Amino acid sequence: AGAEARRLAAERRADALQAALETRHSGQSAGWEAAAADEAGTVTPTRTFRNSQGRYCREYREEIRVGGRSETVMGIACRLPEGGWAPRYRVIPGADNI
Repeated sequence: AGAEARRLAAERRADALQAALETRHSGQSAGWEAAAADEAGTVTPTRTFRNSQGRYCREYREEIRVGGRSETVMGIACRLPEGGWAPRYRVIPGADNI
């Protein structure tokens, strides 16, 4: 896949993350696909909480498929005062995340 296809895939993935965190209940997924890059995935919010500053945050799980490979990413994103969600942490289970 070329650079433009990878850029489009990253954009679709980011849009799906925002949509899932904003509109889905915990356990409900939002999907995305970028056929030109042979990438697809889902984002599933798993828990909502307030952080120490009182902002809403959500834990989420991403299932990402690139070609024949699959990867799971766990993350936390917090609501921004101006709207939208900002990822704060991303962890790939089984990887050296330090």
